[in-house]
Amino acid sequence: NVTGVQTCALPIFMTTKKFKAWDKIKNTIIYDYHISCVGTVCEYDEVDKGYTKKNVNAVLKQYTGLKDKNGKDIWEYDIVEGTWNKIKVRGVVKFEEGIFGIVNQYDGDSYSLNRLVVKVIGNIYEDKELKVK
Repeated sequence: NVTGVQTCALPIFMTTKKFKAWDKIKNTIIYDYHISCVGTVCEYDEVDKGYTKKNVNAVLKQYTGLKDKNGKDIWEYDIVEGTWNKIKVRGVVKFEEGIFGIVNQYDGDSYSLNRLVVKVIGNIYEDKELKVK
């Protein structure tokens, strides 16, 4: 299982959120983990026989709920490029102020991800050669 799933109980509805965990030191996806109620990534510990080993180097990448123009899932910290009203856009997907969006490296403007036609070209952890401001 590459992604963790966390279900949040809200007063009116239930929502399922998907996450990937990335280890910044080992430069790899963490496959077997749980997310604690305070957002800590915990890996399986063979000695304790449970998810007790906290990984302070882990970064959670949340699924946006959107797909790119090729049908690929778009995750937080992915690098995307495409267009909006014939304007060329490229940037890193981030969740800020309640929405997923990018800051366009070409003009510095912010764009809501759900209004763009984009393709995923990489992510900031695995594709450092893709320079994005």
